Amino acid sequence: MTYGRLIKAIAFLALTAIAIRVSADSDTWWHLAAGRWMAANGRLLQEDVFSFTRAGQPWVNPGWLAQLAWFAAYRILGHPGVNLLTGALAIGAYWVLWPRLQAPGLLKAFVVLLSASAAAIFWAARPHMFSFLLAAVYLAILEDWRAGRSNRLWLLPLLMVPWVNLHGGFAIGFLLIGAYAAGAALQAALTTAGSWPLRVRTGWESASRLLGIGALTAAAVSLNPQGPRLLAYPFQTVSIGALQDYIQEWQSPDFHAAQAQPFAWLLLITPVALALSRRARHATELLLYLGFGYLSLAAARNIATFALAVIPALSRHAADSLQRLPARPVSRPLPPRLVSAINWVLLLVVGLGTVVWVAPRLTPGFNQGAIEARLPVRAVDWLASQSLPGPLLHSYQWGGYVIWHLWPEYATYVDGRTDLFGQGLLAEYLSVWRAEQGWQATVEQREFRLALLEPGAPIALALQAEGWQLVYQDELALVLRAPASAGTGAAAP
Repeated sequence: MTYGRLIKAIAFLALTAIAIRVSADSDTWWHLAAGRWMAANGRLLQEDVFSFTRAGQPWVNPGWLAQLAWFAAYRILGHPGVNLLTGALAIGAYWVLWPRLQAPGLLKAFVVLLSASAAAIFWAARPHMFSFLLAAVYLAILEDWRAGRSNRLWLLPLLMVPWVNLHGGFAIGFLLIGAYAAGAALQAALTTAGSWPLRVRTGWESASRLLGIGALTAAAVSLNPQGPRLLAYPFQTVSIGALQDYIQEWQSPDFHAAQAQPFAWLLLITPVALALSRRARHATELLLYLGFGYLSLAAARNIATFALAVIPALSRHAADSLQRLPARPVSRPLPPRLVSAINWVLLLVVGLGTVVWVAPRLTPGFNQGAIEARLPVRAVDWLASQSLPGPLLHSYQWGGYVIWHLWPEYATYVDGRTDLFGQGLLAEYLSVWRAEQGWQATVEQREFRLALLEPGAPIALALQAEGWQLVYQDELALVLRAPASAGTGAAAP
């Protein structure tokens, strides 16, 4: 085995150890439930059936194809299948980009693993993993086009067709096309070769061709169950102010957290590599760094895309910078057969270590234990066994799990489908959860009879002060029941 193949193999084994994990998070469950519903009913889910606050209303669901994929993985292999699909999408993104990283093997492996460490905090069993893979494919095509190595731009509109049916993050594709088009025009205008008018015309011709592909890509968005109106979907989602107020991934990253440190290193190392490199910088590299860097600082969920977008530039400029370091004297080379044998032994050791690390994460028991540590599994199981009357007031982050395990007996108040509930209802939920002034009127209007909440939630303490009975409690959750004197009936729409 050659040194180059060894480094690549070890890098992807390490990447496998990072990527194969317990990937179910709080939103995984309603995606699985949507896939289950579509598989059972034989049609797309385009209206809300899971909540009592939006029941029957149209639901724009751009992730329907991914939801079917997640449910298929779960149905075949259970939680291990979900973990494998998540890991495969993450690994596939770096497999696509690996040939576009212009650096020696060891440096290339370092860049990939640093990027993966930054992005991995958002690797979960949700449709955005398909966006992660497709963003890498778009980057690879656009990098090849910019470098003049190939011309596969015609693939961009074709790839948009599955993307727009897999996840609402398809807007990333347009951001990448825009960055490369603007970079081509700006680079031509700033170069010193030739007359300025000729440079501008050349740059505009190059950019306009890419913008033409972008227009075809925009037209391809219409090939989905919602038609062309899905073009507005990303703007509608980011306009919900409650996302920034309450949901961590929509907030700025917390650099005090250890999991944010790889992103900080990537954010700092990349401009240093660009500054020290003698290789010509391209305007596109700067636009990708600044554009996706800004988006990542505004909302941590964008870190994963930033971690992909900057590594082509980081790898080539870091490689050039390191070439200027003093060369170490070459010792007497070992015999080729001995080198090959050592390489195989190293690969075997790393491979066994990867298997030992990954194997437990592909067992049902390990997954169940990890899920029970994060979600109200026992409280939900208890509720399922009691048949108590609802409606159910529950914490937002548990809405998906309620759908997966308790629907249709209990519909949700709110859940992770933020675009469906909108600013008004999410703000109402936050006011109730915080037990702010007027919460009693909302609880009465919605006619809640049960509550599934965190023990320290302000509304849990307020409900008990109003006479709600504690009927179940563990370290993660409690269940409260309304006093017998409270009214009954369906919740208000």
